[in-house]
Amino acid sequence: MITPTIEEPKPIETPIEEPIPSPVIEPPPPEEDLDLIRLQITSYLAERNERFKQRQELREQNLQAEQNRLNAEQQQAAMTRLDSSIKRIPPFIKRLRTLTEQQRDALCRDMQTLNLTRYISEVATALTEAKLKMSDVWTSVQICSLLHQRYPDFSMSLYENWLKVLQKETLNDNLSKVRVDLRLFAELITVHVLPINLSINHLLSILTTLINNDKDFSNLTILISFCRLCGEDYSEIFSNKIRKLILKLNENIDEFNKSSFHSNELKQQIRQMLMDYFQKLSIYLIDQSKQLQKQEQLMKRTMEVSLKSMMN
Repeated sequence: MITPTIEEPKPIETPIEEPIPSPVIEPPPPEEDLDLIRLQITSYLAERNERFKQRQELREQNLQAEQNRLNAEQQQAAMTRLDSSIKRIPPFIKRLRTLTEQQRDALCRDMQTLNLTRYISEVATALTEAKLKMSDVWTSVQICSLLHQRYPDFSMSLYENWLKVLQKETLNDNLSKVRVDLRLFAELITVHVLPINLSINHLLSILTTLINNDKDFSNLTILISFCRLCGEDYSEIFSNKIRKLILKLNENIDEFNKSSFHSNELKQQIRQMLMDYFQKLSIYLIDQSKQLQKQEQLMKRTMEVSLKSMMN
């Protein structure tokens, strides 16, 4: 008789419950140091007010010199007491072509003793053709102001030389120089060295060319530099970083004095031009991003096909 095999009962497997993960508690954002923010704002506004003060003082000196010009006979008498030596003037003009902030005091001293009446055109040419660093711009503004205060025909001569340097046709030849020159040209208008109406029209013409003819946005660095250094004077563009810090302190940014060197109409016109450029740039960047995504997807598909063919 065959005894049937009795199968042992299989143990009942008790499902192991996985532990429920504890919710991730993100640490609270660090408390902002309001005292540090207030210090940053105070420092910024102090520098800003000092910049306004410098330009306002220089502007008033230039306007006062225009109103109190000597007549031709008085001007000639004043100039005869100065040195017109051929040994000193050409080296002086040569130094203007390599002007730096460190040379300012020496150049100002020499200018007080030299009679440059016959060399105003050469002086203006040297100042506009100089390859300055951005840190040397204010020195050039001061030198030009002293020349404008002493020589009645310097302003127009300087403007005519700027027309040769800041030409629409040559703006893309040397972008780094245009970036500095545009700031210098704008500063000279602000402190009233250049003939105002003519110079403002030329500035608008240059900005229009930089914006409208910039299909690949290669002029972006020039325009950013203009906004950063001259934006508040010419279009009431205020530092966005400082604006956010001021809002954190619940202070009204409109309480701070605005630049009043130029008319509201001019500011609005330039601001609109810059806003239009920003809109075009935004559309361009979005389009470029979409194209890059398409290229990435195409490369992925190409690689997948290549891998499959290699495996087969």
